[in-house]
Amino acid sequence: MLEENVDVQFDRRGTQRENSFVFTTRFPFGFLDKIARVTLRREVLVYPSIEPRPGFPELLSAIVGEIEAHMVGLGRDFYRIRPYEAFESARHLDWKASAHTGDLQVREFAREQERAVEIFLDRDVPPPLEGWFEYAIECCSFLAWSLWQMGAGIRFRSQQFDIRVPEEGDVYAILKYLALVYPQAGKPPEEPADESSFQIVLSASPGRFREAGWAPAHLLGPEAFDSAGLHAER
Repeated sequence: MLEENVDVQFDRRGTQRENSFVFTTRFPFGFLDKIARVTLRREVLVYPSIEPRPGFPELLSAIVGEIEAHMVGLGRDFYRIRPYEAFESARHLDWKASAHTGDLQVREFAREQERAVEIFLDRDVPPPLEGWFEYAIECCSFLAWSLWQMGAGIRFRSQQFDIRVPEEGDVYAILKYLALVYPQAGKPPEEPADESSFQIVLSASPGRFREAGWAPAHLLGPEAFDSAGLHAER
């Protein structure tokens, strides 16, 4: 039995059903095309792209720099000694406490208790801007994936959705939500969940969020996505 991995690219995010594929080969002689048709009878959930669009890397770089400055302002006061968890960095191991208890112990700092980044995706999008909404979803996907790989804490929110990573799930829970979310007009803006967090808002009407108390946030509206890249309003 021969197995071969095949890369498949879908043209849109979301749930895909009754997917049919056609495979062709000239192996082993190269004279005739052999064709096989395969239909998947199960649903396939397609995540939005995490690849960088124009302007995404520059936005990420700016955000990382501002996060570092934001967190320095919060300080690094000692918080507690706690048991070591699998795959954690060993740089904060407390060897004295570890020797005393017989198990690895870690020094935890107050800075690490803060939510590094809060991302909010506004679902209140008028029909003419649904194309922008898809672009905003890909921006959220790229930021969430990149920040997660860097080890940053993330709180991702939208109307009727709220998750903390890594406390309540992983980045795939965010990607799953973004794969299925759709615009819904009339959704009011919500207040920041944590004013001490670093905030990013993607909204078709960023002014609504400024009035709701998100003034310090990166506000990304339709005008932020253009051919020259992505620009955040502060």
